Amino acid sequence: MFSQCQAAGEARCLPVPYEQLVLHPEQEMRKLLHFLELQWDPSVLHHEELIGKAGGVSLSKVERSTDQVMKPVNTEALSKWVGNIPPDVINDMAEIAPMLARLGYSPHANPPDYTKAGPMASPFNHSEKEKTAPDSPRPS
Repeated sequence: MFSQCQAAGEARCLPVPYEQLVLHPEQEMRKLLHFLELQWDPSVLHHEELIGKAGGVSLSKVERSTDQVMKPVNTEALSKWVGNIPPDVINDMAEIAPMLARLGYSPHANPPDYTKAGPMASPFNHSEKEKTAPDSPRPS
C-alpha cells in the first residue's frame, strides 16, 4: 500500500499511522474527515455505539476482526505483542522486515516509543511532491 499511496500522490492518499489514530483519535479523525472533505461528526469517535442501529454500523458475521470493531478505539494492540517476539527475530528484524524502517519505525524497538510524533514516514518524497499537482481532484 505504501507504493500505491506514493503513486496516487498527496492529494489522493492520506497515510494514517495506526498508533497516532488510537493515541489521538479526535485529532486524527479530524484530519481524515477534512482530507475526505467531510464534515466533522463526533460520532466517529464512538463507532461502537452505532453497531446494529439504523443508519449505523453493520458487521460481518464471518470477518475475524469483527470482535475488535465492537470495542471502542483503544491502545491495547500497541503493547499486546511486546515481549512475544523472540530475541533472535528482533536482532534480525531489519533484514526480516525492511518496510519497518521505510515507514519510520525502528526495527529494534521493543517496545516502541509511541510518545514520539507519528512514526510513519511520509510516502511522498520531494520528487513525488513535484509530480503531484496541488489542485489534483480527490476521489468522489
